[in-house]
Amino acid sequence: MVRKKIPGFASFVVRFTCISVLLGISGCSMVARILQKPGVEFESVSLRNISLLEETLLFKMRITNPNHIGIRVNYIEYHLQINEVALVNNRVDETVSVTARGTAIIELPITISHLEMLRTIGEFIKAREAQYELSGTVGFGFFEIPFRNDGQISIIK
Repeated sequence: MVRKKIPGFASFVVRFTCISVLLGISGCSMVARILQKPGVEFESVSLRNISLLEETLLFKMRITNPNHIGIRVNYIEYHLQINEVALVNNRVDETVSVTARGTAIIELPITISHLEMLRTIGEFIKAREAQYELSGTVGFGFFEIPFRNDGQISIIK
């Protein structure tokens, strides 16, 4: 078997490409094993603003980073139901940095048109409260963390 010699620069390019591909394939899984998943916890919900045409709910979520290096939230994808009616499906490309072994609070204001809530607004006005469910995913570099919270929003009579 005759072995052809590859010129110096071409040999370097071939070796570099092979090593890069191998590291790329194994690198992502190694990083995911070294880094711990961040925590996503529901903090609170409040009625920020209400008008004749719409209302704004403010959801707060706590992001906890258990790692020795800082991380960054890349996006939040969420779905909001009020009285079992799907009202909002959205994605916010929010960049929030969380320091190493630190926490950050993400505020997610969600404005809901009363026209969208026509199916539930009667119950809301009579009872002065509504059931909500907020669910979705927080996207980090190597992780997607699902979240879900439900509860009640009340207006003081």
